[in-house]
Amino acid sequence: MAHRWLCLLLLSACGGETGFHRDVDVGATPGPEIDVQPLDLEFGPLNPGQDQVRAFTIRNIGDQALHLADVLLEGDASFSLLTGVADTSLLPEETLVVDVLFEPLYIEALGSVTVHSDDLDEPVVTVSLLGTANVPQLEISPNPVEFGEVAIACELRANVTLTNVGTRDLRLDDATVSGDAFTMVEGLPGTVLLAPGESTPVKIDFAATSTTLSEGSLDVASNDARGIVSAPLIGLGFYERTGEATLSVPKDTPVDILFAIDQSCSMGPSQVALAFAFGEFIARIEEGTANWQLGVVTEDDGCFSQGVITPTTPNYADVFANAVSGTGGSLTESLLALSAAAIDQSDGCNAGFLRPDTALSVIVVSDEKEQSGVDWSVWVDAMTAHLTDAEDLVISGIVDLYEVCGDPFNIGAAGYTEAATATGGLLLDICDTTWVDSVRELAGVSLEDFQTLALDDDVDPNSLHVTVDGVEFSDWEYDNLPPRIDFPTPWEGGEQIVVTWGHLSDCR
Repeated sequence: MAHRWLCLLLLSACGGETGFHRDVDVGATPGPEIDVQPLDLEFGPLNPGQDQVRAFTIRNIGDQALHLADVLLEGDASFSLLTGVADTSLLPEETLVVDVLFEPLYIEALGSVTVHSDDLDEPVVTVSLLGTANVPQLEISPNPVEFGEVAIACELRANVTLTNVGTRDLRLDDATVSGDAFTMVEGLPGTVLLAPGESTPVKIDFAATSTTLSEGSLDVASNDARGIVSAPLIGLGFYERTGEATLSVPKDTPVDILFAIDQSCSMGPSQVALAFAFGEFIARIEEGTANWQLGVVTEDDGCFSQGVITPTTPNYADVFANAVSGTGGSLTESLLALSAAAIDQSDGCNAGFLRPDTALSVIVVSDEKEQSGVDWSVWVDAMTAHLTDAEDLVISGIVDLYEVCGDPFNIGAAGYTEAATATGGLLLDICDTTWVDSVRELAGVSLEDFQTLALDDDVDPNSLHVTVDGVEFSDWEYDNLPPRIDFPTPWEGGEQIVVTWGHLSDCR
C-alpha cells in the first residue's frame, strides 16, 4: 500500500497521465520575432488571359513591435505584389496578409519575395514563387545575335530561329530589325502559325561600317503574352589594313607657275580679264608662299615673253599683263605642246625657272580644244620627264567647258579636260565671265603640292583622321577623284601633318 501511494505521488509530481498536469506559461519570445507562412507559393497551371492570387502571412510572435522595412519581389515579370508592406510595424501576435498576383507570360515562371525586418536572428525571410501556364511562348535563338568582328565594307549573315517552346499554338505576325548596320534579308512570309515545338527561320545581314560597336534589335510581334519579343543585334567592324601618310610643310613652299595663253583673235577679252584677275591670283599665292616664280608662254619657241617673273620683279603685275598678249604661232591653239616646249627650255631661254623638287603648276587659257594632233598624255609625260616626282605636276585650265563660245569647228576643251583630271587640276569655264571670281581657287590648286595629300584608292573616307603637329585637325576636305585630302587654308610653313585611314576590304 505504501508503494502505491508513493507511485501516485510521483506521477502527480511528474505531470503524468492522471489529469494532474499543470501548464507553465514561460511567455512570448523576447523582442520582435517574425514568422512567415507558407514559405512556398505555387500558381496555376493557367490558360491565356487567366490570373491567380496567392497569399502568405507575416506574424509577429515576439513580445515587442516588429518593424517591416520592406518586402521585395524578384524574378519573373509574371508576378506582382498587391500588398504594400514597406515601413510597416506589427504588434505582438499581429499579422499581415501579403497577396501575390500571377499573370502568366511563360509556361513556367520563378520568383521570390524577400521580407526584411528588424528580427535580430532572422532579418530576411524568403518566400519562393512558382507559376505554370498553358500558353504560347516564343524563343529567339541565338539571343543575343552576335556577329563578332567583320571587316569594314563586308557583310556577315546570321541565321536566327524562332521557336514555339510553349504549350499552345504561337502566331507570328511580324519580324523587323532596327539599327543602321543591320538588314532583314529573309523575314517572315506573312503570318506564321507554329505548333508547340515548331520553328521558322529568319536571316539578318550585318554590314560593318565603322570600328565602333554597332547595335540593333530583332523585334518579333506575336500572340506571346509578353507582346513584342526582342533579341539584341551586336556587331563590330575592323580594318584589315590601315594607312598613314606624313606631309612636312617647308617654310615658304617653292612653286613654279607656267601660263600658256592662246593668242587667237577670239581670245582678246579673255586675255584682258586674265590680266585684271592677276592681282587676286597672286595674292592667294602669297598667302601660301613668298617663294614663287612665274612664266608666260605665247610663242612657238617656248620662251617666256617677259622672262621669269618673281616677287622681286619690279611692277610684276604690269609685267604679267604685258606678257599675256603676244603674237602667237602655230602652237597657239596647242597649249599642252606649247607648255612642253617651255619646260624644254628650262636649260635654255627659261633657265632658272624649273627648280628641283618643286611643284609645277601649268595653267592653259583657251576657248578651243587642244589641237596638236597628239594625245594629251604624250605632253603630260613630256612635262613630267623634267620633274623629280610626276605627282609634282598639276595642269589646270580656263577653257571652253561646255562648247559654247569657241570656234564652231574646234569648240570644247578636249585634251585639256583629260590632262587636268589626270593631274588633279581645276577647270574654269572661259565662256562664263564670272570665271575671274574663281582665280583664288585656281591659285590654291597651284599650291597643292602642300595643300593636298594623295590617298590610296581603297581608303574609307569615314576613317580619315588628321593631326597637325600632334593636335587633331578638322580644316580639311575629302575628294575622291582621285582620292585625296585638300587643305583649303594656306600653311604658315613648318607644320608636320599626319593622316591615318582604314582600307575598305575587298569582300568578293
